[in-house]
This record gives sequence, C-alpha cells and structure tokens, in this order.
Amino acid sequence: MSEAIETLEAMMDAPLPAIPKSRWFLIEHAGTVGGFYSRNSYGYCDIPDVALVATPVGDVFANPDDRALEVARGYLHDCFHAATFRSYGVKRTPGISPKAPPSVYRYQHGFNFRTADGISYSPPPQSRPGGLTNLGVLMDGIGSILSGAAIEGALGTMRGHRCAEGLVEDVACRVPIKNGQKFFADVIVPTHRFFEDWANISMQDYARFMFSGEVGELWRLFERNYGRSWASVFRQDSFPAGLNESDLLPALMGKSAA
Repeated sequence: MSEAIETLEAMMDAPLPAIPKSRWFLIEHAGTVGGFYSRNSYGYCDIPDVALVATPVGDVFANPDDRALEVARGYLHDCFHAATFRSYGVKRTPGISPKAPPSVYRYQHGFNFRTADGISYSPPPQSRPGGLTNLGVLMDGIGSILSGAAIEGALGTMRGHRCAEGLVEDVACRVPIKNGQKFFADVIVPTHRFFEDWANISMQDYARFMFSGEVGELWRLFERNYGRSWASVFRQDSFPAGLNESDLLPALMGKSAA
C-alpha cells in the first residue's frame, strides 16, 4: 500500500495524505462478488470522514494476492477522494424557526461547485454532445486512472506476486472485468476521451488542482492553452450566470445564507 502511495506522489509531484486505517473499513458484502464495484461499497464519505468498501469475495478474488490488490485499489482510490479540496456552506430554509439547526452542504469539491439549491456548475453526464462535461465524473476518472497506474507501478517492484492479469488490466483502467464494465463505460472511457480531445493539460495537473482547489489558476491555464473560457466548456446554463473568478465563492456562500 505504501509503495503505491509513494508511486502516486512521485507521478504527481504532490503529497497524498493517507486515510487513517481507523477511518477506512472493509464491510460485509451481501452478494456473490465484493470489492470496488460492489453495490455495498460506499467509498469515501466526507461527512463523517470515513470510507466503506465491501470485502472482496467470490471467484474473482479467490487468490489472496487478488484480494490484496483489490483492497489496495479501494484504499488508494478513497485516499484520492479524501485529498480532494472541499469547502462547505450553511443553508437555512426560509420559514423554518431560526432555532432549528441549519443544514450543511458542500459548495466546492475539487474544481466543481454546487449552490445551496443543489445546482451543479457542470451539467449531468452526457447532457451535451461531443464529449464529457461533468466535472464530478472527470475527477472520479482521474482518480481511478492515476491510482490504478500507481498500483501497477508498485506491482512492478514486487517479485513473485500472483495477481490475475485480467484484474491488473482492470485496476490499470485498460480493460474492465465483467463487474466493472458499467463503471468503465460511464467513467473511464469518457475520461480517456476527454484527455484525447483536451491534451494540452496533463491528468496530473488536473489532479493537483483537485487537491488545491485553486480554480482561478486552472481557469487561466485552460484559457491560455485552448483560447476558450472554462465556463464555455463546463458551466451549465442553469448555474448562476455572470459569476467570475473573484466573486464565485462569495456569491455561492452568500446564497447559502439566504
């Protein structure tokens, strides 16, 4: 596990804080196959800052080395999510007693935003023709591909491992196993396609912006490289218009207090 984290940090030239083992749980799986693709795997939950992954069971993970590989995949993927920048706002519902506790919502996650009313900066997946525009899917794909590459790199330094080739191909985000076909089609394929279409900024650079949350710098870099504004590619029409880099966060936070 530590070798994979070190490999990923070297790839990105940035630290990746590990989730404390006391906050990462393998939970019982109610089905024939557990692991990363199980419906019982909730992954990283920022509130209350824990990660839950279904124990790898079934024929796919009959080999102890395969089970260890699947656990490493789940853990590193969750570390990636936990390291992604997050900011929160407080929402009070009009007409509710001021003594009632307000609700908390996440208004920035990596380089995506959401208003107190639940409107995301980027549109739902595949809602625009010509490629991926949903930033949540893009960030999930980046985390999967980079963490998979790091795990494969760490495996290369281990002698005598008996991990199944098909599982290694799946972890490395090249060819999915049967249980991973939907995730591969919905997340990995469009992420690879995005970097084929927008190749001037590396996946590692996007990951660093995910961790830092410095969207202004990302927006300027994007416009310098492509001659188009970030908003023209990613902002959906229903997101509050006219918000620029300097007033985006104050506007979102101000809306949350309404």
